[in-house]
Amino acid sequence: MANNEISLTDKSVTYQIGQISFNDFDNVMASAKNLASHINSVEVTPENIQQSKKLRASINRQVKFLNEQRIKIKHEWQAPYKDFDDKVKKITQVADDANDTINQQVKSLEQQERQAKQNKISKLFDEHKSMYNKFPLYFEDFMVDNPKLLNKATTLDKAEDTIAEWMMLKQTDITAIQSLPDNVAIMAEYVRNGANMADAISTVQDRLSREKAIASRRVTANSDMYIASYTIRNKKDAKMLEMFMTENNIKFEKVEK
Repeated sequence: MANNEISLTDKSVTYQIGQISFNDFDNVMASAKNLASHINSVEVTPENIQQSKKLRASINRQVKFLNEQRIKIKHEWQAPYKDFDDKVKKITQVADDANDTINQQVKSLEQQERQAKQNKISKLFDEHKSMYNKFPLYFEDFMVDNPKLLNKATTLDKAEDTIAEWMMLKQTDITAIQSLPDNVAIMAEYVRNGANMADAISTVQDRLSREKAIASRRVTANSDMYIASYTIRNKKDAKMLEMFMTENNIKFEKVEK
């Protein structure tokens, strides 16, 4: 027997279709119908109640016997199949365990291959990045946009072409950002958000608008404030002045010296 296959042939499993014979079915069914017809035609009365109870008990015993036979036959009928089912499950478990071993090894090897390919693509990325002056984006940013480059079907030549095209597009964004007002803040957001120029501009503009609105409210609040200083040398007069301002809803702050 070869070590790379399970020894299984078309004769490994054989079976015969069984048959259960209820030889007296017609007679039993006929007698049951006759009995049911008789019972339906007789009214239970105080005079025949005991006889009716005995008849009911007799019917129950016969039906119980018939069902006991059914259950017994069912168990005996299923026994060979259960034995076969258990054996198949045992063989399947052995095969599944072997498959798990293969799957783990295949997964490990594929991960190693993907990592090796990623290292090569990363090296190509660094080579292209060195051609630009202070290119702010990283290999991780590039891979977020191009995860399929790690697929087996993708060649390194295709990966290098993708790197060159991606960097040219991003450099176009960077050049455009450098010409904008607030370019330092926009560039920082551009690098942070994964190199999405539109989102970076929108985020910075929204933030600056909020900051401007807050500053404007502060200026407005300060412009309504009038500060005056009075020197009162008598505690009683100071108390009277505080009462006067309080009663007239004059806002003031007490400064202790």
